[in-house]
Amino acid sequence: MAYKFALLSFLCAAQFLWAQAYKDPTLPTEARVADLLSRMTPAEKAWQLFMVPSVFDTTKCRFQDGIFGIQLFASGQADPSAQLLQYDQSSSIQAHIARANAIQRYFVEQTRLGIPIVFFDEGLHGLVRGQATSFPQSIALAASFDPQLMDAVALHIAQEARQLGVRQVLSPVLNLASDVRWGRVEETYGEDPYLASQMGLHYCRALEQAGVVCTPKHFIANVGEGGRDSYPIGFSQRSLYMSHYRPFLTAIQEGGARSIMSAYNSFDGKACSSSATLLNETLKKDWGFRGFVLSDANAVGGEVVLHRTASTYAESGTHALHAGLDLIFQTDCAHFELFAPALLEQSAQIDSAVARVLRVKFELGLFEQPYLKEISTKTSEHVLDQGHELAQKSAEASFVLLKNEALLPLAKNTRIALFGAAAATTPLGGYSGTGYQNVSILAGLESCFGKQQVQYLPLPIDPWKESVRLLNRLSGPKGFSGEFKARYFANPNFEGPAVFECTEDQIDHHWTLFGPSELTGNGFYSARYTSDWVSESDTTLTIGLEGNGGFRLYINDSCLVSSWTKAGFEQKSTQLTLQKGKSYQLRVDFYEPQSNGQLRCFIQSKAAPLEEQFIAYEKAITSSDVAVVVVDYPEGEFQDRSSLALAPAQIRLINELNACGLPVLVVIVGGSAVTMSAWQSSADAILYAWYPGEAGGTALANVLSGQCSPSGKLPFSIPQSEGQLPLSYWHAPTGRGDAYVRQSGEALYPFGFGLSYSDFKYQQLEINKRELSTSDTLRLSFVIQNTGKFNAAEAIQFYIKPITSQESLPVYYLAHTEKPFLKKGETMAYIQLKIPVTAIGIPTSATTRAYPTSFYLQIGSSSKDIRLQSQPIKIVNP
Repeated sequence: MAYKFALLSFLCAAQFLWAQAYKDPTLPTEARVADLLSRMTPAEKAWQLFMVPSVFDTTKCRFQDGIFGIQLFASGQADPSAQLLQYDQSSSIQAHIARANAIQRYFVEQTRLGIPIVFFDEGLHGLVRGQATSFPQSIALAASFDPQLMDAVALHIAQEARQLGVRQVLSPVLNLASDVRWGRVEETYGEDPYLASQMGLHYCRALEQAGVVCTPKHFIANVGEGGRDSYPIGFSQRSLYMSHYRPFLTAIQEGGARSIMSAYNSFDGKACSSSATLLNETLKKDWGFRGFVLSDANAVGGEVVLHRTASTYAESGTHALHAGLDLIFQTDCAHFELFAPALLEQSAQIDSAVARVLRVKFELGLFEQPYLKEISTKTSEHVLDQGHELAQKSAEASFVLLKNEALLPLAKNTRIALFGAAAATTPLGGYSGTGYQNVSILAGLESCFGKQQVQYLPLPIDPWKESVRLLNRLSGPKGFSGEFKARYFANPNFEGPAVFECTEDQIDHHWTLFGPSELTGNGFYSARYTSDWVSESDTTLTIGLEGNGGFRLYINDSCLVSSWTKAGFEQKSTQLTLQKGKSYQLRVDFYEPQSNGQLRCFIQSKAAPLEEQFIAYEKAITSSDVAVVVVDYPEGEFQDRSSLALAPAQIRLINELNACGLPVLVVIVGGSAVTMSAWQSSADAILYAWYPGEAGGTALANVLSGQCSPSGKLPFSIPQSEGQLPLSYWHAPTGRGDAYVRQSGEALYPFGFGLSYSDFKYQQLEINKRELSTSDTLRLSFVIQNTGKFNAAEAIQFYIKPITSQESLPVYYLAHTEKPFLKKGETMAYIQLKIPVTAIGIPTSATTRAYPTSFYLQIGSSSKDIRLQSQPIKIVNP
């Protein structure tokens, strides 16, 4: 009897251990994944393929079956097509940790299988949190030409992420800045495939080795014709491998990236989130990618509302999951029901997707350590202080000096007249937190040069703020109610009764994905707006409409503004004289037979002439030694630019200051290119500060005062004019020339360009041998000397210039970089520097590379400033 009892006890214990196999850390990961997968219901599997930003409201959302992950303290619009999120950046680190643990406890202890969730966040250049370091924007980090610096930045981002429990970062952006009109150039690492690959590699590898999953995005090439975001593309596989694929392939195969985000745009007729060519064939089959693929926020539904390749959300979900997408990222947990039929499908595709996300959760150790350790305020502040120091160092390394006519550096007793709204604030760029210890340019200059030496002269009107204001309660004339009665008709002729009526505070519409309502649709509708008011004063104002033609404005049934022919965008206005006590009826008619309806009703204010501003500033200007003009411009996600010019007020300010005889330094705050022909000759110095991060003001003051030398290089080409775009140094030879009538085809400032306060001499290039095979390593030696008067770093660039090749290759292309720091007078010898011949080849498929059959190795300070060139080198049997 005792024997039978012991045997029964053993069998029960064995059964218990088997029942908990997926919780046994001694078992191989694949065994744990298989065991857990075998136990999951269709609903539990489905929720592991769904992720949302959420404040974790269990009264609103159904979480009992688990979920893959949550972006804590973030939210999106309920609309399943809305693509931009809102972030709560005010919570403390301690509050975040407490909330994260409470949420994780629910999933570990109150769901059937206890599968922990992944907390994720954005992290382009720091977490999108209030208590997080804000480093210089990605394009600035690329301008450093220093992948080792990126290592340090990424490791610190990982450290701050880990202390908050963030185990997945939706970064980096590895798309190439192929057109500088694109509003998201700031998020990229520039135009060059090699530089973008290296910066992405060092970002991903640092995060992944620190236990944070990184998510390179957006797969693939989400900038199209005209520099417009998420425009469709149709590149060949060869061209993708040579350029746009390279940063992603490097991030996966060398950086260990365990997730990839698909793009909003379409590729070769299929939405990227539903492209089997991109996801199943290229990523998973050809590249052997074992991680998981997630959609961009609400991208899966883009098949329904944008690409028109699915009629329902359920159908779009089926397309995506069968094409190789593993995770649907939506902005509201209620959206799960839209995709439920696809997510609840019992199939090999679903099981494969679930296995991929579970594998990563096991690899992260979340089953063994799901909860965060509490940390003291002192500890968290110490980490943030370290981040601030690194942010300053990063900014100093990123500034690009484009022009310097004996102006910089400035003496410590220089009297500075400082202009520009961006000088007094701390613009951080897209996908930024609030910054921890923000230092504006104004604060940085005052700290360095002394408050008495810096006079900040703010312009009374923001140069980018339109001279027109929307007609509403705040901007309208006295007596204006600020309300419009709006009536919408399901035809462009105002026929029949209105299908939708409402009250609106202002007329400001740009209908893209949808029209005014479901009853009107996105096209073939009309709208009528009316408002009444009694003027409380005698006044004259300018009133008008702008938008896509098909609008009229009436005052008391008299048509004053008309653009009724449906042609294109137009702005029209008229002067209106109001009499005190008199009643006025405003009526606006608009029709849109197609789509993309746009309409705004505005009034125009009279700005103070710039001459009056200069009279007010005359004393300050005449008592200053230099004018520092900080310029900026609108850009960002869904803010592409057709013009790269500065605002007219900024251009005139630069030219007028120069005419006054005051030396002018123009500091550009932004993430992309600006045209300069209208003001370049008036500037004695031009410096790109980018979005320099929270310590940017201190860093800029250090550079301007000569405490450190600028060493950044342009990660993209700056055009002479928009007519040259798209423009990149990285291109294949043309069938003819590349010049225009009365304009060259060259950039105003080329890729890799950037001045220093010092001078560098390159000499004594030696190559180990003149014939190489593809398995060889090119070994070279050369000497660089700092011959100037300043200690400085120099970003050395190594280019391959094909002489002949079996197939067309870029005219020349970057293959390696080094960035030594040399004291003045110091000489550094590079002995037996190694460049694998495979790095000289350019991928043309998953298994092939194209090599020049003969080439020059060029070494220089920019893509145009070549200091050393080898004798011809041959590659045997490429």
